[in-house]
Amino acid sequence: MQPEGFLEKDVYVCESRYSTKARAFKKIKVWNFDPDHLKLIPRDKPLEPKRVISVYKERLEKHKEEIAELEEGEKLTEKERPNVILYNSDDTENTYYEQYNTCAGSVKTGDFVYVATDGGRQQIAQIDAIWSTKDGKCYFKGPWLLMPAEVPHTPTKLFYKQELFLSTVDGTHPIVAIVGKCAVLDYGEYICSRPTEIPEDDVYICESLYDESKSLMKKLGQEGLKKI
Repeated sequence: MQPEGFLEKDVYVCESRYSTKARAFKKIKVWNFDPDHLKLIPRDKPLEPKRVISVYKERLEKHKEEIAELEEGEKLTEKERPNVILYNSDDTENTYYEQYNTCAGSVKTGDFVYVATDGGRQQIAQIDAIWSTKDGKCYFKGPWLLMPAEVPHTPTKLFYKQELFLSTVDGTHPIVAIVGKCAVLDYGEYICSRPTEIPEDDVYICESLYDESKSLMKKLGQEGLKKI
């Protein structure tokens, strides 16, 4: 078969997808073909595709040392960053931080994190404040972000794949409860950008607020999610 209305030099074949993360090829099982957009017609003579050596082989051989250096750089672990103290005139008993090192890496106010709760579940929260007490214990405070399953809704309501809802309830937790970092973006940010240091599976979208005292869901204001 061949596409109608295209020159032979403008027709290509694709049977695999390449994962940059795994650095591997994988066969495509299902191709999303739209018959209304492109019409296929029989060829006068069946085509026998022939594989050729990649035009990039020589380039890879020439720059293999540079590629090896880049791969090694990707394996380097994140360097420990200093704890950054934040002055707070309202509370002289505790020490507040703008940035703090945890077992899950460095976090700062405004970040979104995975939190291990008492029930063994893992939930998402935003960090509004980080502080340590005089006895050396460290805590953070911030609002929860809820999954669709945690919010009352009609059976027919649809959600985005990675959608969350900003709760009106804040929580205070020990800093050691943080088990990982994620990103929560406004709708406008989610459709056009991504944080480079967060994997795609850990990127979420939030455009609504859930008032737990009133069991009421409403759109976030024009300012969107809190930026610190």
